[in-house]
Amino acid sequence: MAWIIPTENDILSRISSAELEAIRSAVLADGQADPVSETLDQVIDEVRGFIAGNPANVLGPDGTIPEKLLNAALSIFVPMFLARAGGTAIDPEGERAKQRDRAYKTLERVSDGKFAIDEPAEKSDETPFVQQPKYNGRDRDFTRNRMDGI
Repeated sequence: MAWIIPTENDILSRISSAELEAIRSAVLADGQADPVSETLDQVIDEVRGFIAGNPANVLGPDGTIPEKLLNAALSIFVPMFLARAGGTAIDPEGERAKQRDRAYKTLERVSDGKFAIDEPAEKSDETPFVQQPKYNGRDRDFTRNRMDGI
């Protein structure tokens, strides 16, 4: 599967265009950037962060995610975007919140290496920083008479 850039058309597979436009116009302030693309960018960055959390994973070009994580990204986007309208989101059964929670579990599995993602055809120049434990090789022997390393 390919790495893709999620679009507004992908969002419309989850919410109606009327709902999207109603929320967009409700939260759009003068001089503000489009809240749809702004929120989508935040979600994409978050998904890429989970991917980069596993040093075995390779990131694709900036702004892309694996196609198999599109469902997770949209499941996070919808409640996040709808919450911007001050809690007016329609989710009477809590299904959108449940989908979001499942999406985060999937992303945690990606980060833990328990959910495989495809390597991108084109790799990102971005090199995620992953802290590696350091050990200098010196053994420390602590006894009452010998206090090496203190």
